[in-house]
Amino acid sequence: MTTISTKEAGQGVLAAAGVTKTYSTKEAAGLFGKSDQWVYWVLRQDITDENGQPFDIKRVGRGEHRRYTLDVIQKIGIALYSRGTLKKDGLTKLLTAIEQERRS
Repeated sequence: MTTISTKEAGQGVLAAAGVTKTYSTKEAAGLFGKSDQWVYWVLRQDITDENGQPFDIKRVGRGEHRRYTLDVIQKIGIALYSRGTLKKDGLTKLLTAIEQERRS
């Protein structure tokens, strides 16, 4: 018999309901292997997606805290790699971390 953790069960229920998990700036920074201040610095650099549009980063709560999806984090990583801010090994580590998050 296979057992699953409460966390795994909860994520499955959320996914089934169409809820996309979001990440705080600190959590996103962790996926990059950087500090949250680095993420804030990057976002001030006017990075854009492949269509030249700014990234759609949701803001929530009274403090309008940023919340990121894994798709947005991945696209930011690719944009940073394309402009030379993120090196190949940094992008590889980011994509690996994202893949692990998607599996968890």
